[in-house]
Amino acid sequence: MAAEVIEVSPDGPLKTPAEAVLHVRGLRASGKLAAQQSVTVRIAPGLYELGDTLSLSAEDSALTFEGAPGWKTVLSGGLRISGFVVGRPASGLRCMRGAEAPPSGECRRNGQFPGSRRHVPQHCLLPYRGYGDTASHRNLISYNRIRGIGQGVLSDMGGIYTLGRSPGTRIVGNVISDVVSYNYTGSGGNGIYTDEGSSGIVIESNVVCRVKNALIHQNYGRENIARNNIFAFPDPAAGGVCMSLGRRERPYSVAATNNIFVWEGAARAYSHPPKALADGPYRCGKNLYWCYGGTSTNAFGGVDFAAAMAAGADDGSVFADPLFNDPKIGDFTFRPGSPALRLGFRPIDISSVGVRDPVMKKRADAYRVPAQRPIPVPRRHEFATESSTGFEFSGLGPLTGLGRGIKLSRTGATPSATCRLPTEPAGKRP
Repeated sequence: MAAEVIEVSPDGPLKTPAEAVLHVRGLRASGKLAAQQSVTVRIAPGLYELGDTLSLSAEDSALTFEGAPGWKTVLSGGLRISGFVVGRPASGLRCMRGAEAPPSGECRRNGQFPGSRRHVPQHCLLPYRGYGDTASHRNLISYNRIRGIGQGVLSDMGGIYTLGRSPGTRIVGNVISDVVSYNYTGSGGNGIYTDEGSSGIVIESNVVCRVKNALIHQNYGRENIARNNIFAFPDPAAGGVCMSLGRRERPYSVAATNNIFVWEGAARAYSHPPKALADGPYRCGKNLYWCYGGTSTNAFGGVDFAAAMAAGADDGSVFADPLFNDPKIGDFTFRPGSPALRLGFRPIDISSVGVRDPVMKKRADAYRVPAQRPIPVPRRHEFATESSTGFEFSGLGPLTGLGRGIKLSRTGATPSATCRLPTEPAGKRP
């Protein structure tokens, strides 16, 4: 018996695969189709968003799905989250460290996370470390206002944090400010933080300002693009930088073009030597750099702008006042004649950033980033050279990482004993 063909199309009448499954079950129940007659569900080109899991049972065993020949059909389990405000650490999304996206149990391909405001010292993330395959594909993180992250309590985090490969993901139109990491270690208070293995991500038309460490930090990763962003005012007292780069990868780690980087005082454009840019893994060009009220003699990896450009760090970039109207209060609109516009920079409209609901917007606008609380310095844990039990520290050197042991030997004739920290399974980083 020839297979029955059921057509699914965005124009209907059957618009989704789930509707087709229910339709076939109805035909079998009414006797119009034999129980084991083969049925092919042919899906026309287009994007089909799955609101629920597509579940098949034994009664669907003679059912086949196929895409229309020669066309692209996309089934998306994306999750859209929008318009939320989180007011205290215990509320809102269950989360870990990092970005405006749900954690691994919820993050799906083609997710969209637009129009929210976050202002608590906790974070969410696009998960999975390294270059292995992930479920985080083609996500859109857009038009969120993120501020007050860290609050001097957390470290090694960012307003938006990604981890692992995320091809097709776009981080667009977000405003991130006031990211302050733990004041004792002072590490990891970043604006946009593409951490280990982050790859295939476009970072575009965001405004990132007032962070403790790096406005954008690229750890090892591949083929990320940062373009048409405003990165302003890393903390000079903490040695902050506009752009921080980690391990270099091929063909390139990040391409940074048409961005505006501004800082003041002793902060810097970047800390790595200009040759690291010129070698190829970092592709920079047509950026605008400017320092307010300070020197820039060593702001480019220990040298000034002219020396950095002579080393081939940037192609076509300039050192010039961007002519913002009032950047200290967050007004990054341009006065007439801005050199950034001549470089091709497109002005960023932030009027629609954040929640849309009037009540929630009023609540979010009323929020003020709290003053940083004094955090006590943690007590260091040290091994005594001799203990009351008669053990003495003979040592294998300082405890600098997993796999390093500490050896304790009993005084007198009792045999020595060795204590070793647990080790991670052996393996190679890609």
